[in-house]
Amino acid sequence: MSSVNDVNSKITPKGIHSRQKIIDAAITSFKVKGYQETTIQDICFIAGIAVGTFYHYFSSKHDLLFVMIAEMNTTLTTAYQKMDIKSYPDAILQLTDLFIDIYESYGPELITNMYKGYVLSGKNLFDINQFAYVIIIRDIFARGIKEKQFSIDFAVDDVAEMVKSIFFLSSVLWCNHHDINVFRDNAHRKIEAFLQLVSSDEVNNIEQE
Repeated sequence: MSSVNDVNSKITPKGIHSRQKIIDAAITSFKVKGYQETTIQDICFIAGIAVGTFYHYFSSKHDLLFVMIAEMNTTLTTAYQKMDIKSYPDAILQLTDLFIDIYESYGPELITNMYKGYVLSGKNLFDINQFAYVIIIRDIFARGIKEKQFSIDFAVDDVAEMVKSIFFLSSVLWCNHHDINVFRDNAHRKIEAFLQLVSSDEVNNIEQE
């Protein structure tokens, strides 16, 4: 998957504006009709462009969804690169907060319809394990093991899978009740409790003192 920056570097400022109009129109339609029911004609109508213009920037509706996911990934990756990490458990919680902020910006309706599209496609619409959130969790945990903040008894992939599961389950509940504070609190409490389980004895002893 090409990065957002790679794609943007190949088009003019006017083209970037047109491309963003299409993305914004798609977000609007996905929220209302869902991914499966939205057509390229729907997106073009909302954006006020010809169908040919859509295909100048995107090869398909699927390609457009990948770009939206790539934008999520770019935002998270950039934030992670700027983190001054002293506590790796705290870094995971910070990253979780950032991902929740991104979800909030898209809104529960769009996320709900994205999940529905994922399930209806037989989980072939996109690969959740390629979300930057999951990839970065793996990296943070691996680095935390080296710094003796996490126990060596737990596999990196297993920890990432558990944190991912907690996050996405919390997000599904948010899609139903629409309360972002409950989403944040649920994800925080459960991830924090899990991180205490996988923290090294040294870290747990410091916290108890």
